[in-house]
Amino acid sequence: MEDAPWWPVGIVTGYDGKSISTRWGPLSLHWDEAILSPEWWKEQSDFWGQWPQVGSVELIEEDEYGLWLNLGDYIAQVIPIPTGNHVSRLVQNKKLNQAVKEFMSLPIAGINRDGDLVLIFQKDIKEFDLIGLHKSLIANGFSTPNDELNWNSRLKKVEDKLKTKTLWRAPHHRNTLGMPRINIVNSRPSPIPLSEKLLADVEHLPMLRQAVELNRVNEWNDAFGTNRIMRTSTGGLAHMAYDVMVMENAQCQAFGKTNNDVDVYLAKVDRIQADLGIMRLAKMGVPFGLFSAIMTYWIHSAGMFESWQIPFFIFCGISISSWFGHRWLEPDWRQL
Repeated sequence: MEDAPWWPVGIVTGYDGKSISTRWGPLSLHWDEAILSPEWWKEQSDFWGQWPQVGSVELIEEDEYGLWLNLGDYIAQVIPIPTGNHVSRLVQNKKLNQAVKEFMSLPIAGINRDGDLVLIFQKDIKEFDLIGLHKSLIANGFSTPNDELNWNSRLKKVEDKLKTKTLWRAPHHRNTLGMPRINIVNSRPSPIPLSEKLLADVEHLPMLRQAVELNRVNEWNDAFGTNRIMRTSTGGLAHMAYDVMVMENAQCQAFGKTNNDVDVYLAKVDRIQADLGIMRLAKMGVPFGLFSAIMTYWIHSAGMFESWQIPFFIFCGISISSWFGHRWLEPDWRQL
């Protein structure tokens, strides 16, 4: 078990038959080698859905989530260290099921023990439709308004636990919508990563974040026409990518791995933040110019300043040029 890909070798500090202890907190453990035997599947009674008749069990592969098994007509995902019921709720919540079932392959049955322990899928995979899913979630009332305070607080918790060298809070455009946390792996809904469960398990995350996570930003942006949401000055693509990379960094630490893409992105965060600092400094000229222009006019109106036109238009020019300057200095999200 300790050599399995789903064992968090990077953070585990101990375990017994029912739980594991990690540097980030405890989790339940449900591991039984008999799960590779057809008899185990015949003995289960606490299942939901259409439990299949299992005549044979073949291990297909193991990953960071658990095991994939061939059950003949079906395949099963077994999660020995459950991280929540994020997948089963897509089936068991009737309203949510109606909103998502056309856009992804949902499990037909499963077992919940401290979260999703077993998920059984049809072998044929329905093509995952990101755009259709997000539009349906909005239409069915499952989207949430901008929640930048909690989204930023979540990141702070992760940074504190990981002791990262990066700290990044960002405003989000008011039109940034949240959605129920739905993790997609290989076109199927999947439990959330173990590191996310330990560090930052939340109910909703931005829709844009999922588009970034699945590398479908251009398609998503074309469908929703959201250039303002994408801008670096409003969190946008850069900050969502930072969120994804920080969580991937956590997963790498949990499983004792490295990821060069994560290291490369996190290494340029300081540069992005420096560019944003310069942009905000330039933007300070906007209120300064407007305030100075207004004060110049007021002083003139009070009879204390006769030759007011030149300084008035100079201050207006400072305000206008500062506004254009800050937009020009803003890092282009398409190049990040």
